[in-house]
Amino acid sequence: MKPKVLHLLPSSLSARLSLWVILFVAILFLATFSLMFYYARQAVRAEAEGEAEDLLQKMEITVQNTIHEKEVVARQTHWNVQQNLHNPAKLEEYLQEILRNAPEIVGVAAAFEPDYYSGKPGEYMIYYYRKGAKLIRSEQFANESYMHQPWYEETKNRNAEYWSDPVENYKTNGEPIISFGLPLNDGNKTVGVFAIDISLYWLSNVIEGKRPSQNMYGGVATRKGTFIVHPDTAMLKPGSMFKLMEQFPGDKYSFIAYKMLGGETGSASLDFYGTRNFIAYKPLEGTPWVIGLVCPEEEVMGPYNQLISLMLLIVMLAIMAISAFCYFFIHRELR
Repeated sequence: MKPKVLHLLPSSLSARLSLWVILFVAILFLATFSLMFYYARQAVRAEAEGEAEDLLQKMEITVQNTIHEKEVVARQTHWNVQQNLHNPAKLEEYLQEILRNAPEIVGVAAAFEPDYYSGKPGEYMIYYYRKGAKLIRSEQFANESYMHQPWYEETKNRNAEYWSDPVENYKTNGEPIISFGLPLNDGNKTVGVFAIDISLYWLSNVIEGKRPSQNMYGGVATRKGTFIVHPDTAMLKPGSMFKLMEQFPGDKYSFIAYKMLGGETGSASLDFYGTRNFIAYKPLEGTPWVIGLVCPEEEVMGPYNQLISLMLLIVMLAIMAISAFCYFFIHRELR
């Protein structure tokens, strides 16, 4: 008995020959286009990763420029403070002036080693912060001694400019902050620290407003896993990157996160909430932080996906045209 499948084949010789020709052509097309699409995808993917890295570079420049603007303001005021170390009244005027002229700065301080001023025994700090339209003076920050707070201790010990990481209870008017400190030197001795406070809400909003595409977003994090720039302000708190990793427990997510925190440069493709994304990351030059950009894969791979649909349509039409030609040509020749 003949296999049942043979009953499905056409009975005429011309149709059978046409079928074999079509199968051969289809296999040839499939092999050729599979190879072409493989190399095309590799090329497009490399181009997509390059585009994501270019966008990361643009975001890095935006962050650096924004931070640099505040550093310039701090350095200018620091010079005035440095020249008037022995005139506390004048120092208070300078600190208030910086808050009046720079609304994005939410607090400013000049803190000194204990007993630096003979008439002011113990710790002494001039600290002003903005509360609405008012400037409030305080001699304490976060209800604890400033001597062991990172913005003071690290800046003094390094005797160099220093951006401090966010700390859970270091807030101004309920907003998390980072501080930029500069050492105050009297002769060859470091006698205190001058610092400005920047709101992380303000910094994130500025960076978000300048992102290169509405479908892309980026973040800046400390090496301890704390976001200082993130589109979701609820993530602007210590340990937020590790909490984000808990939402995506796969090993690949943790691997990429630790590579970022380790200061490496690279890119990867990860799935967030059902959407495939490119992630590009690198250390933020001139700071102790890292920067990353999340870009939907469809944003950069869209042209390739459209190419696949177009080429499949072309292949189907080509096979149909060849099939019709073969059938009528072979049928005519056989007759």
